[in-house]
Amino acid sequence: MYSIYSLKESGSDIIKYIGMTRQKIKYRLSQHISKAKASIKKNRTQAWIVSCLNSDIKIEIDIIEENIDSIDLAISRESYFIKLYRGINGDLKNETEGGNCMNDGSYWRGRKQTKEHSDKISNSLKGRKPRPEEIKKSVDRMIDLVYEGNYPGAIKIDQYDLDMNFIKTWPSIRRIEAELGFGYRSIWYNVNNITKKSNGYIWKKSGM
Repeated sequence: MYSIYSLKESGSDIIKYIGMTRQKIKYRLSQHISKAKASIKKNRTQAWIVSCLNSDIKIEIDIIEENIDSIDLAISRESYFIKLYRGINGDLKNETEGGNCMNDGSYWRGRKQTKEHSDKISNSLKGRKPRPEEIKKSVDRMIDLVYEGNYPGAIKIDQYDLDMNFIKTWPSIRRIEAELGFGYRSIWYNVNNITKKSNGYIWKKSGM
C-alpha cells in the first residue's frame, strides 16, 4: 500500500513538499534527511532540508492520504496534491508535478497512458475521500497565512511603475492576486527576473 505525505517545518502550517511512499513514514523522513546531507549538488527540497537542519528547525512529516493499492493511482494522487498545494504556495519545493517514484524519475519515461489506464484510475478515485476535513483545514490555514504574508520566510513584494517609481509594498503575492486580480505566476516570474514586467508594473522582492 502507498501513502501520500507532506513535509513542513515544525510549528508552521506551510507545506513545503509532497511525496509518495510505500515505506513507514518515519523511515521515509530519515531517508530525506540522509540524502539531503549526503548530496553534493542539492535539489530544492534537499537545500531546504539542510537549511532547516542548520537552523535547528525540526522537519515534520504527515500522511495526507493512505492505503492506496496501486502505483498508478498513487502517482495520480501525488500529482493532484502537488498541484493543489502549489496553487496556494508557490514556494512548494517539488521540482516536478509528481510521478518521480523512481530515484531517477524514470517511471513515466517511455510510457503512454492509455484510455483503459485513465479509466482505471478514474474508477478508483470514485468515492475516495482523502481525510477531507484535515485537508480542508490545512488548505484554509495555508491560504490565510500566505494571503497575509504572515509566516516564517514570507517575502514582501514592492510594486513599481515602468519608470521604477515606487508605488507600494505588498505583504505577499497572494494579496496582490486577491486585490488586483493579477495572476500569481505572472508576478512570480517578474519577481524572479524571468520577465521584465507583469500586468503593466515591475515587481521586486522588498528590500532588494
